[in-house]
Amino acid sequence: MTKIVGTDSLSDIAYKMSEGNPGAINVLVDIIIHGSTVDPDNILGGIGIILSLDSHGIYGPDIWILYKDVCGENLANLIALLRGVQLGIIPEITLDEHIHNDIYRGKSYEKFDSLFSDIRAFIPNFASQGGV
Repeated sequence: MTKIVGTDSLSDIAYKMSEGNPGAINVLVDIIIHGSTVDPDNILGGIGIILSLDSHGIYGPDIWILYKDVCGENLANLIALLRGVQLGIIPEITLDEHIHNDIYRGKSYEKFDSLFSDIRAFIPNFASQGGV
């Protein structure tokens, strides 16, 4: 079950999604500010990216782990992973393993170069402004 509802304000969304984790709050703010630069074709901008986190059940410290450890503190990488799952380029289980499975937890996803190319086959403007 997702946490975000249609009547939530941005502060409600940040509170629910971050679960009070300061690292997660910083990532969510960066998504709101820079998400549209990385993924200009996302019709909902940064909110669409946050809704994707919500739909995958990624909250609080897991947002920080995904951003810091799996994505190398690179917002474009984080958004690419979520778009990659959405487009069926990478299986959702891969995302889940990098967050929750003890074997993969916190390990960097190593296929970002090919992931960006694969996403651009569907969405040519994706990360055209470079990383954030």
